[in-house]
Formats: sequence, C-alpha cells, structure tokens
Amino acid sequence: MKMKGSSYFLLFLILVGIVILYSSYQIVAEYPWASMRRGGFLPLILGSLLVVCCLILLFGELRKKGTEKSQAVGLGGQQLKETTAVAGERRTELVTTAWLLGSMLLIYLIGFVLATLVWVFVYLKRYNVGWIKSIVISLVLAAFIYFGFVFVFGVDLYEGVLPIYGYLHLP
Repeated sequence: MKMKGSSYFLLFLILVGIVILYSSYQIVAEYPWASMRRGGFLPLILGSLLVVCCLILLFGELRKKGTEKSQAVGLGGQQLKETTAVAGERRTELVTTAWLLGSMLLIYLIGFVLATLVWVFVYLKRYNVGWIKSIVISLVLAAFIYFGFVFVFGVDLYEGVLPIYGYLHLP
C-alpha cells in the first residue's frame, strides 16, 4: 500500500502531538500544585486531541482504495491521464498555507489576542459574512480567549513585538 504525502504529514502531526504530550506531562509532573496555572493542563488536552484526530484521519486515509477518478485528456494524439482533483487540491493547500503563515505573522507582530481578533474578522469577511456579524464574532471570540486564558487559567498570552498592549492598558 503506497502512502500519500498527506499520510506522511499526518504521521508528522502525530509525532508533534506526542512531543506536546510529553512536554506538558513534564510540566504537570514538575508542578502538580500549579499545573493549571503553569499551562501544562491545556497542552495535555490539546495534544491528546491532536493525536487522536490525526490517528482517525490516518486510518481513514489508509483504508481508501484509491477512488480518485481520472479522465483522459488528448494532447497531440497522445493520451495523458490526469486526476481531476489535483489542481483544486493544490490551490486549497496553498490558500490554507497562506492563512496559517498570515496568522503566525500576526501573532508574532501584534500578539495572540489581537491577532485572533484580526484573523477571525478577515476570515469572516473573506467568506462574505456581514460587517456587524464579523465584528461581533471577532470581539466575542477575542474576549473569550483573553478572559479564559488570563483570568481562568492564569496564563500570560504572547503580546507581540509591536508595543500595542501598552496603549490598551490591559492587565
């Protein structure tokens, strides 16, 4: 059975999830009295979800029997087989990669909470959600993340390299 590139990527994500699980377990084991405040509990949950979801996707992908339909395209009398979904998949992968790189750049520049606010707003506008709805959803999600992490878990979120948080006077 030949594995596709996406199968290798899922294996890579499983390894990343295992590293996250090991690292967060070390934090919880070292600080059992403050594991919620030290940020070890949330990565433990997220790492577990990552590994389980990737295993489910990997097994589902390996069970496929190569059901991609191909069409014959004639070029100068020669018959070439070309899968119909390759061009669409390639474009989707490039757009997804651009969104991820953009979100990482935003987090680096303006911090996690503000990057989430901007990213969600731009994403919703990209898919034709109305202005008011986009603003409300972005603000509610950013507030939920901020209050959830800062006040509930006691975790300081990354503030970015640009001095924006100094002007906002956030605790």
